[in-house]
Amino acid sequence: MKQLWIFTSIVFGVILLGGLTAGQSRTSQRNRAERTTASPAPVAKHSVIVKTKKGALIGGLFVRADAETVYLDLKGESRAIKLNEVESLSFLTEEPQAAKPAPATNQTQSAAQPPA
Repeated sequence: MKQLWIFTSIVFGVILLGGLTAGQSRTSQRNRAERTTASPAPVAKHSVIVKTKKGALIGGLFVRADAETVYLDLKGESRAIKLNEVESLSFLTEEPQAAKPAPATNQTQSAAQPPA
């Protein structure tokens, strides 16, 4: 009877430990590849003109700003300007020249008149 108890305990322990280790195994590589995180879209930089308290005008692309500094991109070169040196900061709202539509010409009037 004691041997049956020992045998049953060992079998139960093996089954229990086997179930625990199977539950803790990692997911398959296929499932991990399906879960991808979306990266944020790159933010377009805006044109900005900074006027310093000394009167200098600095134009570039706005990168970011914090409580103490404004960061600009000047022709590929990064520049930091302390806010206590800034008098004004103006964002330009103009579209780039390539993005502007061509001016419309009034072709309907010339097409309506027959040649003389």
